[in-house]
This record gives sequence, structure tokens and C-alpha cells, in this order.
Amino acid sequence: MTRPYRSCPGFSLIDTLLGSVVLVIAVLGTGVYRYQSMLCAQRADKWRTAATVAQLLCQTWVGVQGVDTYDPVSSLSPGISISSSAGPSGADGFSPLGSYQISLNGDTYFATLSWIDVQSGLRALNVIVAWAQNKRGSIACADTDKSFALTTYYLTP
Repeated sequence: MTRPYRSCPGFSLIDTLLGSVVLVIAVLGTGVYRYQSMLCAQRADKWRTAATVAQLLCQTWVGVQGVDTYDPVSSLSPGISISSSAGPSGADGFSPLGSYQISLNGDTYFATLSWIDVQSGLRALNVIVAWAQNKRGSIACADTDKSFALTTYYLTP
């Protein structure tokens, strides 16, 4: 007497393939997410560093009473790698003070300082910092694609 064929409970080949596809999609999605979040973190770090550089330049300039002869190379060297260089274009209507190249954490930033006397006894100090978002190391000012501007005011005597 022959017994009829009965299927055993379990997974078929189709079930296994579908499970594998879902697993591969999940792993690839997680990898892409981690890569994109790492890039965003690096971009945010560069942005934060540029803002810190702009604030440092503004505050040291205010510290010397906003004079139009301020030289950040002599004020900030040797603590920061800074030198005179080409920089981003200054703010419209402001008198240019100078442009500088700043190297921090393996990245290169370019800064331009300018000023204007808004009224008698009030001077606006402007700093524009530019950097290349997706490049590291030594770059030229023409390679920059992001910038940050900061203006502070100083009451002159």
C-alpha cells in the first residue's frame, strides 16, 4: 500500500528568496543612511568651524577697538595657521581690510575682513568666511562653494 504524498510544513524556495531580498534591501538602506548621516555631520562640522573662525576674527578685531589697521596674522599667529591670501569678495559698500587663508583640522578656510562707519561713533565690522564643502586639504579660494558672513558693531570713541 502506498501512502499519498503529503507536503511538509516549512519554507519554500520562493519564501527564502523573498526573505533574502528583503534582508539585502534593509542592509543596503542602512549603509546608505549611515553614509549620508556621516556626510551631513562633516558638513555641519565645517559650517560650525567657519562660524567659529568668523566669530574669532570679529572678537579679536573688536578687542583692538575696531581699528582699520587690524592685522589678524600678527594677532592670531602662531596659535592658528593664518596667512594673507586671496579671499571671498567683501560686503558691498564696506572698505576692505584684507583677505586671509586659515588652515584648521585639515581644512582650508578663506576670510575677508571689511568695515564701514555707519554713523559717527559706530563702526560695522564684517567678516566673510568661505570654504569648499566637499573637498579637504589645500584648496584655492576659487574652489569654495559655501560662505558664512558675520557683522558686528563697535562703538568708537
